[in-house]
Amino acid sequence: CLGSGRAFSSFGPGTGAYPDNGVVQIGLLWGRERLSARVEQRVHQMMADGFFDEVKKLHASSRGVSRTAAQALGYRELFAHLDGDTSLDEAVHQTIVHTRQFAVRQERWFRRDPRIKWCSIHEDPVAEIVPIIDQHLR
Repeated sequence: CLGSGRAFSSFGPGTGAYPDNGVVQIGLLWGRERLSARVEQRVHQMMADGFFDEVKKLHASSRGVSRTAAQALGYRELFAHLDGDTSLDEAVHQTIVHTRQFAVRQERWFRRDPRIKWCSIHEDPVAEIVPIIDQHLR
């Protein structure tokens, strides 16, 4: 960061030097197959809810779209379709693939954070989470 002279990543998970803030953080592990299915379902739901129409309006806008927004998940792929570079089906498929990849990268990043207590969603999450919270409250 500019003021400290240190890289932004040096402040993130994995540093091991976090002050105790009195908060318990619980991460839910979905498993790849279930996570992939949820991502695919969510992308299809976004399309059904009008995401493609929103992207079309932005694409046609005289003001254009910022470079950052144009790189956001889903937008880049649908812009490629609107530019004639790919079919709509392929754009949706690529949105699903890129979103899955992003979710995996996020999980890896968060797993480096020693403050997070991880619980499997496949088993009984409540049975795993309650003891963590109980221990934290003592």
